Amino acid sequence: MKNTELDQTTLTYLLDIVLALVPYLEQKCLETLEEKLKQLFSMKDGSLKRSTMKKSYRILEELCARPTATIQQFINEERSNFLFEHLLNSLTKSQSALKGPQLRCISSLLDMPNNQSVTKMKQIISIAIQCLHEINGRTRHDGYLIIIKCAHLWTSLSEQSFI
Repeated sequence: MKNTELDQTTLTYLLDIVLALVPYLEQKCLETLEEKLKQLFSMKDGSLKRSTMKKSYRILEELCARPTATIQQFINEERSNFLFEHLLNSLTKSQSALKGPQLRCISSLLDMPNNQSVTKMKQIISIAIQCLHEINGRTRHDGYLIIIKCAHLWTSLSEQSFI
């Protein structure tokens, strides 16, 4: 094995450990994790294995689900807006296997009141519709779930015009 392959393998194992520990992280560790994830997401697609990127998005998915009070405080309005923009921008360029965790992140972020706007839902629905054509069945399923969730949110917002 090459040194870079070994590093990628080690990184993949470390990401597995981090994924298991996410609900137990304190504020300072969450900030460090945020910086490391930003570094991973800013790398060029070819420099990281797909499995490494997928695990990174799984960690982000766990963060967006906000299972603990510490994480709920950490994912504030500013961070959720940043995550939302990152996910929407990267989703169209991502490989099929990475789109599922990204869609689930978006779905979790939709539960936050600051993300429940018609403008954001229009962006989400157009991308979710594109995901309905993916080969990966779970990605298609997540796309359908987001469309349904947006429809429920839209009716609860009682906006006059969606289009």
